[in-house]
Amino acid sequence: MAAVSAREFEKSLDERLRGIRVVVLHGDNDEIKSDLFRAIRKSVGVDSDDPFRLVQLDSGLLDSDPARLPDELGAISMFGGSRLIRTSATTRQAERVIEQAFDCPPGDWTLVVDTDELEISRLGANIASQLLAVACGAEAAGDFHSFVQSEFLRAGIGFEDGVIELLIGLLGEDRASARTEIEKLSLLIGASNKATIDDVRNVVADGSSILADE
Repeated sequence: MAAVSAREFEKSLDERLRGIRVVVLHGDNDEIKSDLFRAIRKSVGVDSDDPFRLVQLDSGLLDSDPARLPDELGAISMFGGSRLIRTSATTRQAERVIEQAFDCPPGDWTLVVDTDELEISRLGANIASQLLAVACGAEAAGDFHSFVQSEFLRAGIGFEDGVIELLIGLLGEDRASARTEIEKLSLLIGASNKATIDDVRNVVADGSSILADE
């Protein structure tokens, strides 16, 4: 089994997904899980509003209809392309979900299992060896700074010294807010392609009580 931290996974997500059928996001940090699932969805080329290629099954459905997951894994997208299936499973359900996935014939799909805990010892060695388990717990010091930096790089814009620190100071460690503000910055700076301290102040001013106080 490949076991990595959320940060390690983010850094080389496309490479780590190659040849992987099942990704398990385990831990109690729902924000990181949502971010990683969004990144996985983009990596496999599935739109968030595509009902034929994107399926999400909650724990209630997994219990009320145990055959639903195998049915989805065996289905073929109406218009072609790989399918992405996400299950929100309890710790008890996760073992069954993973075993069902590996009992199904190989297909053009990726399964993401979202669960609080992963009990690897209860899985067969052959199954465990083919999993990618991503720990989604509390972030270590510096992880959020690295995340913001990677979002700037992903947006294709540079930044002057102090921009990241100011942005974090204004927004706190909120991934969704940071990503939204960086998207706004990318539109604001235009051809200059580099965010400045003043740019951050202008973009974030409306949503920041700190700037309002200043």
